[in-house]
Amino acid sequence: VAEYNVAKGLRGRVDEVYSEMFKLGLDIMIVTETGLLARDKIREVEEFKVVSLPATQGSVVEGGIAIFVRRHKGLVVERVCADKDRGRWIKVLLAVGGPHKMWVCGAYGVSGPTRLDKQVEAMSVVNDWSCQVRECLQDTEHVMFASDSNFVRDSNIDRCKEVGGRRVANTDHDASETLYHHFIGDTGLVDSWYECHGNEPGYTRSGCGRPE
Repeated sequence: VAEYNVAKGLRGRVDEVYSEMFKLGLDIMIVTETGLLARDKIREVEEFKVVSLPATQGSVVEGGIAIFVRRHKGLVVERVCADKDRGRWIKVLLAVGGPHKMWVCGAYGVSGPTRLDKQVEAMSVVNDWSCQVRECLQDTEHVMFASDSNFVRDSNIDRCKEVGGRRVANTDHDASETLYHHFIGDTGLVDSWYECHGNEPGYTRSGCGRPE
């Protein structure tokens, strides 16, 4: 399972996703920030099932999530639920062989904002995500959650000092850490990046230099 943020650029790149999944041996790919609206259709090929949540369009196009599932190894999409109001999450219940089930959740768009009013808005979204995860856990203990969110375990590690000093996760008011620990504590999920990489910096934003 992998997550791929295409930064509002899935249009014209669907074949790239299929190719990467074949190359890396992936069964499931959660693609965030697709930038695709309801009128945009994702071309499916025989070996894949794709479920998606359209981007929202106000003054700009924001979000969009797609979950690509390979039709092999007994993987079958049984149920799909989505946030059709705010466009913040979509989740898929998969049969993964025999009686076993797994929820795969994709989510969009929470940072560690500086402004206090934005922190309240961000926490509202995170609380909704937590609620969705808890509902999933009522069906099965196997839950995978992936998002493009920029709140992190330790913003003293996951930050950059270039691009005008802009950080991947700011430290003002401990906004980033507060969101992170609230979500992890509320859901009981395991941070797979931290489990695998420890304190290795995890940002990939272009233009960032070496970490401070």
